[in-house]
Amino acid sequence: FNLRKTDQNITNNLSYLNNSNSIDSIIAFNENKDFDYSRTHLNLNYTSLLDTIYKQKLVINANYIKDNSEEESVFNQEFFNASGGILNPTSEFQGDINDNIELKSGSLDYEIFLKKDYEIYIGSRYVQTITDNNISYQELTGESIPSNVFQSSNSNYEENLVSSYATLMRYKPVWGYEIGLRYESANISGKSSGSSSKVNRTFNGLFPSLLVRYNLDKNNRFLFQAKQLAGRPKFYQLDENIKYVSPNEIIQGNLNLSQFNLYLLAIRYSLKDKYHIYLRYDYIDNYIPQTLFVSENDDNIIKSTYENAGKLSGLQLTINFPIKISKSWNIRNYINSFYTVSRSNDARFTGLDYSTVNLFYRITNSISLPKEYYFDLSFAYKTTAQINQTKTSPLYSLDFSITKSFFQNRLKFSLEGNDLLRTSIEKGVTNINRIAIENYRVFEDSRRIAINLSFDFGSRNIKRNRWRKTGIEEDKSRLKKKK
Repeated sequence: FNLRKTDQNITNNLSYLNNSNSIDSIIAFNENKDFDYSRTHLNLNYTSLLDTIYKQKLVINANYIKDNSEEESVFNQEFFNASGGILNPTSEFQGDINDNIELKSGSLDYEIFLKKDYEIYIGSRYVQTITDNNISYQELTGESIPSNVFQSSNSNYEENLVSSYATLMRYKPVWGYEIGLRYESANISGKSSGSSSKVNRTFNGLFPSLLVRYNLDKNNRFLFQAKQLAGRPKFYQLDENIKYVSPNEIIQGNLNLSQFNLYLLAIRYSLKDKYHIYLRYDYIDNYIPQTLFVSENDDNIIKSTYENAGKLSGLQLTINFPIKISKSWNIRNYINSFYTVSRSNDARFTGLDYSTVNLFYRITNSISLPKEYYFDLSFAYKTTAQINQTKTSPLYSLDFSITKSFFQNRLKFSLEGNDLLRTSIEKGVTNINRIAIENYRVFEDSRRIAINLSFDFGSRNIKRNRWRKTGIEEDKSRLKKKK
């Protein structure tokens, strides 16, 4: 069971440009948000060794997750001319969003170890996600907003996913491989109270995968991976009900979105299991950007929508290398760099034709203190980059942690501090025709102190043949959605 409370401040400045591309007027849009969240999750796992000779194993998983969130936002709008003079009275309104999400899933997996180091893994899985989403708006002050401009709505929808998969594996001391094939079929259905059309779409496909491992010697290891993945539209991306972010910005889905495929090629080199180099190439055709801005017929209105907008390819290089300063002091370095190329399918999608390079670097100092205390101090930095139509500014963060273990490492206590200088602030600028959107997000909980306490009740004598995600870990990722 998890509880979380978050305070968040978001500022957007919409700068309207005249024919000479100088600022004509500005709308300063500020949002203060309170977010309360709770999660209940339950996992039931049954494992049976069917045959000790051929090592046949049957695994049954059942999962239940329930998320409840309440989001209350107070919006403030100010209207200025190019010199900063007030054009219209300040307006203020309130928006409330309540989400209730319930996920149920079950899986049946069978694994058998054959002669000559062959292994076969087959299974099937069913996941049902039901969501009830309520959005309401209320004007607080100001006469510049028409009373009916905001559309409160209620959305009820569900997703049913059925998948079947099979993997053939063989691992020898020097080399090994995995060949897999997965079939998925997903149905998304539901309706919003303000929409005239109901969403009822089905997406399916076959997705192969290949993994090859080669050990040159005991210190040098190579891993090659190739796979195909699917990107399915979410309900909010399909729902054509108009949602108002402000009188000048609306969001509308697209019922005609199609599933897109992601193709991945990767190779990893490991030296002494301490130094790692990872090179990955991705290609996506007809991808759906997280947010796509287009201009409506009225140049003063910004519309966020969703389209199969174009092609996206990227090259990623990741390097991990530790440095040992002394017996009690180690430094871990992590470098992740991206080169991304985007090409749009339509001239209406302004800003989607670009190439960008960005870099993320983290250095962590780990120090062993007396009486088995451990201290970590890390610094992270991310360069400027372009993400779809938005150019982001650099970010950096300073974090620390102090850890102590008891009872042969069964009881663990830690004190953690994140973003001590409160510099992990997201900023971005989006230019749409003659409108420049300056996004400025301040997450109040980015600088925080946390106390963690955990106790391991389980047996330590059980050896896993190969690590796999549990059902509850896979399902948690399905509940991540746009806020």
